[in-house]
Amino acid sequence: MSLMATPSREHRIDLLWEAVCHGEEQAAIDAVFAALEDGIPAERVLLDLIAPVQRKVGEEWAANRLTVAQEHAASAVNDRVIAALSPRPAAHAAITAVQATGTPVLVGGAAFGRDGQYARLLGADAWAPDASSAADRLDEGPLALPAPAHQPLDDLPHLIDQEYTLVARTRSALVRAVMDALADRFPAMRDDTAAQFEHTAKDIAHIVDSLAIALYTDDPELLTDFLAWTAGILTARGVPAHSLVPALHILSEQLKGFPRAILMLDQAADRLTGAGSVIASDSRTTV
Repeated sequence: MSLMATPSREHRIDLLWEAVCHGEEQAAIDAVFAALEDGIPAERVLLDLIAPVQRKVGEEWAANRLTVAQEHAASAVNDRVIAALSPRPAAHAAITAVQATGTPVLVGGAAFGRDGQYARLLGADAWAPDASSAADRLDEGPLALPAPAHQPLDDLPHLIDQEYTLVARTRSALVRAVMDALADRFPAMRDDTAAQFEHTAKDIAHIVDSLAIALYTDDPELLTDFLAWTAGILTARGVPAHSLVPALHILSEQLKGFPRAILMLDQAADRLTGAGSVIASDSRTTV
């Protein structure tokens, strides 16, 4: 009887990469569950197999070596593979809901920041960079019980200004308003193809989403870092990064009475242009 060698980590990554790039969902799922059947823990499959492939998808798309359609297909396959392993909640809502029962919450992973700063911001009781570290932390002893009647405002008092809530609720209206204003100020946009128009609308929607997240955490760097990343992608595609600035100005005009949002948008425009961004306050209107 011959013994087959256990595939290396690099070989598993190559198999998953080929599957997601060709949109072969079942092959991708088979590659992941083959790793599980070989005794690799689920957390290591996520960290050492799925995460590197997803990172490579992003890098290849940013370098313009994947088309938008290929990137969307690859990401969709990876999303379905992850969904097959574990369900996802909204982080802060889940943390708060669990703590409301008197149960402490430990969260993990790079999504909470390189050193877990967003875990602390969102009120988690502890953070670990990966599953192994989380297990080690729990072996040290139980976590302290959360404060009774814990609510989101206990962690994020700035949410009392309602800027996050209002921006999130008017997301679609904000995107439409920015698109209409861009078309008025740049008539050439009216000649865009349907695909170009849809791509621009998605870019604006991502900006609004990033602004909402920055407002939720009260961290302007979340918006400026996202726009810097977007600018790099546009540059790789031959689109001037400063083309984002008019959209930021128009979005700011739509948010009169939202001082935190306006400040964040001004700072983001400054980062993109490398100069002071002046938006006339008397020209702002509300959605």
